Amino acid sequence: MEAYLLLSGVFFGVLTARAETIANRGGIEQTNSTVIFINFASMISTFAIMIWGFVNLHWWIPLVGFIVISTLVGVIVDRSTWLIFYRAIPLTGLMTIAINGYAWF
Repeated sequence: MEAYLLLSGVFFGVLTARAETIANRGGIEQTNSTVIFINFASMISTFAIMIWGFVNLHWWIPLVGFIVISTLVGVIVDRSTWLIFYRAIPLTGLMTIAINGYAWF
Protein backbone atom coordinates (compact mmCIF):
# COMPACT_ATOMS: atom_id res chain seq x y z
CA MET A 1 0.00 0.00 0.00
CA GLU A 2 2.81 2.42 0.85
CA ALA A 3 4.46 1.83 -2.51
CA TYR A 4 1.22 2.73 -4.31
CA LEU A 5 1.05 5.93 -2.30
CA LEU A 6 4.58 6.84 -3.33
CA LEU A 7 4.05 5.95 -6.98
CA SER A 8 0.81 7.89 -7.29
CA GLY A 9 2.32 10.95 -5.61
CA VAL A 10 5.36 10.85 -7.89
CA PHE A 11 3.14 10.30 -10.94
CA PHE A 12 1.00 13.38 -10.29
CA GLY A 13 4.04 15.47 -9.36
CA VAL A 14 5.99 14.56 -12.50
CA LEU A 15 2.86 15.05 -14.61
CA THR A 16 2.46 18.57 -13.24
CA ALA A 17 6.13 19.37 -13.77
CA ARG A 18 6.17 18.00 -17.33
CA ALA A 19 3.11 20.00 -18.41
CA GLU A 20 4.55 23.18 -16.90
CA THR A 21 7.96 22.57 -18.50
CA ILE A 22 6.45 22.24 -21.98
CA ALA A 23 4.47 25.43 -21.39
CA ASN A 24 7.58 27.33 -20.31
CA ARG A 25 9.52 26.12 -23.34
CA GLY A 26 6.74 27.46 -25.53
CA GLY A 27 6.86 30.86 -23.85
CA ILE A 28 3.64 30.41 -21.89
CA GLU A 29 3.87 31.61 -18.31
CA GLN A 30 1.32 31.32 -15.54
CA THR A 31 -0.21 34.61 -14.45
CA ASN A 32 -2.61 33.25 -11.84
CA SER A 33 -0.91 33.48 -8.44
CA THR A 34 -2.94 30.57 -7.06
CA VAL A 35 -1.74 28.23 -9.82
CA ILE A 36 1.83 29.47 -9.36
CA PHE A 37 1.60 28.62 -5.65
CA ILE A 38 0.11 25.19 -6.42
CA ASN A 39 2.96 24.49 -8.87
CA PHE A 40 5.57 25.46 -6.29
CA ALA A 41 3.91 23.42 -3.53
CA SER A 42 3.58 20.47 -5.91
CA MET A 43 7.30 20.59 -6.69
CA ILE A 44 8.17 20.66 -2.98
CA SER A 45 5.67 17.85 -2.34
CA THR A 46 7.23 15.71 -5.06
CA PHE A 47 10.63 16.06 -3.42
CA ALA A 48 9.10 15.35 -0.01
CA ILE A 49 7.29 12.21 -1.18
CA MET A 50 10.57 10.93 -2.63
CA ILE A 51 12.28 11.50 0.72
CA TRP A 52 9.36 9.76 2.42
CA GLY A 53 9.82 6.83 0.04
CA PHE A 54 13.52 6.49 0.82
CA VAL A 55 12.80 6.64 4.56
CA ASN A 56 9.86 4.22 4.63
CA LEU A 57 10.50 1.80 1.75
CA HIS A 58 13.41 -0.11 0.30
CA TRP A 59 15.79 2.31 -1.41
CA TRP A 60 15.23 0.89 -4.88
CA ILE A 61 11.44 1.38 -4.92
CA PRO A 62 11.50 5.21 -5.08
CA LEU A 63 14.48 5.18 -7.43
CA VAL A 64 13.03 2.73 -9.96
CA GLY A 65 9.56 4.23 -9.56
CA PHE A 66 10.82 7.73 -10.34
CA ILE A 67 12.74 6.57 -13.41
CA VAL A 68 9.84 4.52 -14.80
CA ILE A 69 7.23 7.20 -14.08
CA SER A 70 9.38 9.95 -15.57
CA THR A 71 9.83 7.92 -18.74
CA LEU A 72 6.12 7.08 -18.91
CA VAL A 73 5.04 10.70 -18.38
CA GLY A 74 7.58 11.81 -21.00
CA VAL A 75 5.86 9.54 -23.51
CA ILE A 76 2.31 10.46 -22.47
CA VAL A 77 2.73 14.24 -22.25
CA ASP A 78 4.12 15.60 -25.48
CA ARG A 79 3.29 18.59 -27.63
CA SER A 80 0.16 16.98 -29.05
CA THR A 81 -1.38 16.04 -25.68
CA TRP A 82 0.11 18.89 -23.68
CA LEU A 83 -2.97 21.14 -23.59
CA ILE A 84 -5.10 18.54 -21.80
CA PHE A 85 -2.52 18.15 -19.05
CA TYR A 86 -1.78 21.88 -18.89
CA ARG A 87 -5.41 22.59 -18.09
CA ALA A 88 -5.28 19.93 -15.37
CA ILE A 89 -2.22 21.41 -13.62
CA PRO A 90 -4.17 22.76 -10.63
CA LEU A 91 -5.84 19.37 -10.14
CA THR A 92 -2.69 17.27 -10.54
CA GLY A 93 -0.76 19.67 -8.33
CA LEU A 94 -3.37 19.47 -5.59
CA MET A 95 -3.37 15.68 -5.86
CA THR A 96 0.40 15.67 -5.33
CA ILE A 97 0.08 17.92 -2.28
CA ALA A 98 -2.76 15.82 -0.83
CA ILE A 99 -0.91 12.52 -1.29
CA ASN A 100 2.23 13.96 0.26
CA GLY A 101 0.26 15.29 3.21
CA TYR A 102 -1.42 11.93 3.71
CA ALA A 103 1.90 10.09 3.53
CA TRP A 104 3.66 12.25 6.09
CA PHE A 105 0.76 12.39 8.56
